[in-house]
Amino acid sequence: MRRDDRGQSVVIIALLLLFVGLFLLVSMGVAVAYAQLARTQAAADAGALAGARQALVREIKVGGNSICRLAEIDPATAGQKAREVWNLNLGGAPIQTVVFDTTIYPNPRPTRFRLYAEVESPISPLAIIGRPRIRWPVTAEAELEQDCRNTLTGPVFTLPRPLPTGWPVPGAEWVWNFPMADRNAPTGWPVYFVKTFDLAVADTVYVYAAADADYEIGIDDQRVLTGSGAGIRSASVTLSDGPHMIWIRATNPEPPTPFTGPNPAGIVVGIRDGQYNVVAATKGNPLANAGRPDAEDDWSSWSPPNPDWSVFLDPFYPASNLSGATGLATALESLGFSLRTATDLAAWMQSSINNARAARTLVVMAQDVVPDTVAASPSSSALIRQYLDAGGSVLWMGAVPFYYQGRPDGSKILWGQDAQQQILGVPNPSTYWLSAPGAPVQTLPAGAGYGIGVSPWWQSPASTRALAPYCWAQPLAQISSGGIAVWRVPYWPLQPDCNEGSQYIHDARREDPPGFVRIFDSPMDASDSRYLVSVLTVAGQLAGWYRGQVP
Repeated sequence: MRRDDRGQSVVIIALLLLFVGLFLLVSMGVAVAYAQLARTQAAADAGALAGARQALVREIKVGGNSICRLAEIDPATAGQKAREVWNLNLGGAPIQTVVFDTTIYPNPRPTRFRLYAEVESPISPLAIIGRPRIRWPVTAEAELEQDCRNTLTGPVFTLPRPLPTGWPVPGAEWVWNFPMADRNAPTGWPVYFVKTFDLAVADTVYVYAAADADYEIGIDDQRVLTGSGAGIRSASVTLSDGPHMIWIRATNPEPPTPFTGPNPAGIVVGIRDGQYNVVAATKGNPLANAGRPDAEDDWSSWSPPNPDWSVFLDPFYPASNLSGATGLATALESLGFSLRTATDLAAWMQSSINNARAARTLVVMAQDVVPDTVAASPSSSALIRQYLDAGGSVLWMGAVPFYYQGRPDGSKILWGQDAQQQILGVPNPSTYWLSAPGAPVQTLPAGAGYGIGVSPWWQSPASTRALAPYCWAQPLAQISSGGIAVWRVPYWPLQPDCNEGSQYIHDARREDPPGFVRIFDSPMDASDSRYLVSVLTVAGQLAGWYRGQVP
C-alpha cells in the first residue's frame, strides 16, 4: 500500500471515530435531556397534586348523616405546598428553576390547581456548539375531587294535588314523607328532603317552591329560600360545576287550636338553570318500594327522633304471626320514630304517664308478642293498659293481641284469647275466626279517618281473626259476615263504659285519641311494600291525630 493511501485511510478512520463519538455524545445528551424532562414533569405533577390537596372541606350533614364532602383549594397554603413538593422531587438534580407560578380556579370556590415552571439544565448536547444550558417549560394540573352521596333512605311519597298556577318547573310533584299527607299529617315536627345533583358547567340556578308547610331550602351549605304557604317563591344562586346537594327542611305547623284539623302538609320544589333546563324537581319514589329511594340520586327523607313516637323492636324478644319487624322499624325510624327495646318501652310508657303527655304519644308494635316489661300479667293493671288509660295510642298488627307474652330469652308464654279482654276490656270470642286463606276485608267510612282503604293503601291481607262486634270497639273495616277486621278502642278522657249509652260512645270516638288500633289480623310480612305503605299511612294519621278525625 502506498503511503498516500495509508494517510487517507487514517483520515477516514479518524473521521468515522469522530462521527461515532459525536453520535454517542449527542445520544447521551438526548437521553439525559429526556430524563431531566421526565423528572421535571413528575415533579410538576406531584406539586400540582399536593397543591390541589390543600383543601378547605365543607362536610354537609343531615341529622349526623354525611351527604356531601365539598372542598375548595386553600389559597393560603396551596402554592407553598406545591413548591415544597417540587423542590423535594428535584433535590440533587443539576436543574435550576427559573420561573415557578401557580394558579387556582374557578372563583370564588376554586377546585382546580395549575402549575407552570421554566427550568434550565447545564447538561446539554448543545454544549459543543456554545450552548452550555438548555431551558424548557413544564405544566401540570390537578383537580380536587368532590363527593356527594345521598345515604338517606327515608320515603318520599307523591301527593295527588295540582301544581300552583304558573308553576315554572315541569315534572315537579307535591311530596311528603308520609302517605296521605294531602289530607292530614303530623304537625310540629320537621322533615328533611334531600337530593344530590351535578352541574356540567358553573351556572346561576333558579329555585322555586310552594308548600302547605313552613320551609327553608338550601344548596350545599347555603340557605337560599325560606317561606310558608302555597304561593310560589323563588331565589337564585350561582354554583360551580360538579356535584351539589339540595336540602329542604319543612314543618307542618301546629294548628292555632290544639288537636283540631285536618292538618294537611306538602311541598313542591323545582330548580332550573339559566337555559331553562330542569336541574332538580321534587318527585315521589315508587309505591312498589314503599316510597324509599331506589338510587342515590332519588329524593329521600329524614326526620329527627320524636320523643313521642316509638316503635317496639327487640331482637331478644319473640314474634308470632308478624315478620319483617326490622324493615318496618327501619322505615319508621327514618320518619322520626324512636326505636325502643322492651326495657326502653316500659320506661318510655311510664315517663309518658308520669309527665301527663301520653295523649300525644304513639307506639307501633313491630313485634306481635307483648313483652313482659309492659304486661307482667294479663290484667287491667298492666303498664300498657295504664298507658292507654292515660291517653296513649298503640298500633297493633299480626297475632291476636296479648295471645302470648314474650320473655327476654326469646320464649313466649301462652295467655290465650281471654288475655285481650283482661287487658283491653274487649271480649274476643272466636265467632269470626277463620282458617287460611280467610275472608276479604271491606273498609268502612270510619276507617278513612285513619287512612284505612284510602290511596295509597294497597290492600289488606284476608282476615282470619276478626273481632266479634262489641259496643266500645269501633269498626274501621269488616268482613262480609259482620266480623270486625280492623278496629280501635279509645280510653281517654272518656273512659270505656257501654252503659253510658250511644251518645257517650259516639262522643268518645270523636273526642278521644286513637287508643288501641288493630290492623292486619292475619300472618303478614310488615316489610313487604304492599303492606308497609299501608302501615305508614295509618301510623302517620295516628301521629297526626285531631279531634273528630274518626266520626
